[in-house]
Amino acid sequence: MTDTRLVADLSSLTRRLKALAPEARSVAMPGVPDDVARAAASDNDLTLVDGTPDLAVIYRPGEENVHLPHSARFGEVAVCRSVANSAACCRSAPARRYISLREWVEGWFPENSSAGRFLAHRLVSQAVADRLTVAKYPGNSEWFAVADGVDISRAGAGEITRLLTVTYFGTGLFPIMPATVACLGMAPLGLLAVWLMPPLAFQLLWFAVAVAATWGCFVLEKWSARRFQSEDPKEFVLDEVAGLALVWALLPAHTVAAVLWGVLAFRVFDIFKWGVKWVERRNWPGTIVWDDLVAALYAAAVVWLGYRVL
Repeated sequence: MTDTRLVADLSSLTRRLKALAPEARSVAMPGVPDDVARAAASDNDLTLVDGTPDLAVIYRPGEENVHLPHSARFGEVAVCRSVANSAACCRSAPARRYISLREWVEGWFPENSSAGRFLAHRLVSQAVADRLTVAKYPGNSEWFAVADGVDISRAGAGEITRLLTVTYFGTGLFPIMPATVACLGMAPLGLLAVWLMPPLAFQLLWFAVAVAATWGCFVLEKWSARRFQSEDPKEFVLDEVAGLALVWALLPAHTVAAVLWGVLAFRVFDIFKWGVKWVERRNWPGTIVWDDLVAALYAAAVVWLGYRVL
């Protein structure tokens, strides 16, 4: 006889996963009874497969050493059912997972090192490793949701377009300092533009890019949060594109040196957030880009000051 409660739990879990990847067509539920897995998959218009699934549901209440299959793009791991002492259960039987690149960088430093956490957070993206998110849902004390990298090989044309846009043609997927890599990827375009275009056309071009990229951040912010399971994912570098474009639009000189100084000044303010953090606390729509635009204004002011003083 099919366990209807288990079907309901797994169906709800699968529904949450499908919200992250609406184009998913298949799911794997290793270890789950076939009748239960088939019913939960059918509830969500998915095909149950054993091979390479779009989604993976790992249901091992109370067990350790639960891993997400690397063949799946999104998976969710249940390690603890609602019990009398659920908090203690989850602490004593946490989900074990493959070490992420960020954790590896933290491991270069002494345990609980502030320097390790500071550098890992700013230098390393989790685009090539597991991303762990903890959330509580009714009926289950704790779920661990894991996004296993960014695989676009099975994505539709619409999602590929969105991914290429928010990651600036994939530069945001670079594991080390993706925002800086994105800005360096823009630098040749800035140098080419300053060589080929008159000053006014150069400024209008980059102002238009800044406006378009800012609009893209507003439009794609929520989609990106679902796709990468983070409110401000490191892979999202369209905000850096908007910020650097604004710096170039405000340059005091039409020279190669000014373009390069703009890149450097913008990255300094964007990384260290000097005078920028206040805007992050405003929680305005498009929060993901406001700090970059403010950093761009500061960076442009510094470049202007440098040219006036020097």
